[in-house]
Amino acid sequence: WMEGGLLRDIFTHKKVTLDHWNELMIRPFGTRDELRYDRFGDPSVVVRDSYDPHCAKGEISHGCAP
Repeated sequence: WMEGGLLRDIFTHKKVTLDHWNELMIRPFGTRDELRYDRFGDPSVVVRDSYDPHCAKGEISHGCAP
């Protein structure tokens, strides 16, 4: 984990919502086009910080850092 578990798009590195992240995780073999950032919402909307639930709940033994 990086940045304390902050959720980011795997291609653009833009911040994503937990819903967007969950969609990426259930479709890990989707094409880049199928998983592109703007398919999950309006790209002009500012996304608030969302963190991996495992990090947010303190479930990672050495913290969510590289």
